[in-house]
Amino acid sequence: MADQRHIEILEQGMDAWNQWRQENPDIVPDLVEAKLAQADLMWYNLSNAVLCRADLSGADLRRTYLVKTNLQGANLRGATITGE
Repeated sequence: MADQRHIEILEQGMDAWNQWRQENPDIVPDLVEAKLAQADLMWYNLSNAVLCRADLSGADLRRTYLVKTNLQGANLRGATITGE
């Protein structure tokens, strides 16, 4: 299960999330099994995050920073990953 604190920061929006990531570069975001269907995650820094088995169906992941992100078993059906 995802770390609830990480989910709460994510839900505050891209600016809050990216600022938190910048201030806490050593924390590995735990978003395991997060329910992020239809989420607008454009421009989010999700590098090194653990999104195993997360529901990202229909999510907007354009320009999302996904370097070394663990997406094992994540549902990406209908997600927008490229473009723009």
